[in-house]
Amino acid sequence: MERRAKIMATLGPASSTPAVFRQLLDAGVDIVRLNLSHGSQAQHRASIDMVRRTAEEAGRYVPIVLDLMGPRYRLGEVPGGEQWLMTGDTVRLVPAGEVGPGEVPIGDSELLHHLKAGERVLIDNGLVELLVESVSTAGTTARVVHGGPIKNRKGLNLPETSLPFTISEKDAADIAFAVAVNVDYLAASYV
Repeated sequence: MERRAKIMATLGPASSTPAVFRQLLDAGVDIVRLNLSHGSQAQHRASIDMVRRTAEEAGRYVPIVLDLMGPRYRLGEVPGGEQWLMTGDTVRLVPAGEVGPGEVPIGDSELLHHLKAGERVLIDNGLVELLVESVSTAGTTARVVHGGPIKNRKGLNLPETSLPFTISEKDAADIAFAVAVNVDYLAASYV
């Protein structure tokens, strides 16, 4: 028996119609992913129903994966709504609400307890990159590797930092939804 790679397609607004999904099936899609970070449970239920109906009409079974939103880490409120970080500068990472000059507000101050020297802090999908230089009771300092603007509530990514995995209220509700609609798989991002 010859084995081939499986093709997973993420459905979104442009691909959640029977006609477009049928084209995806004809192109070889084997499994469907729905991203629970976007859309409502009602929208996802409609997509699940459409996938099952269209796949059945095509004589196929297509497993469905619901991808949980997972934890979202963000900056806090930046004074003035925007601040420019210059490459080479040193900044302090501080809990939101305690921001002064040369400081970057972290929305969830618990993150500061997990950072270690040498780890990267990516802001706004990696457009701004910091490198943690030191962590002490006096605070966390980082060097700006790639500068640019930071704005209120922009996303943070900590690719080298070991963070505890938590299930948010939204994730718990989405897990219950997944069970109720009998999907095949759950995916947990940012583990």
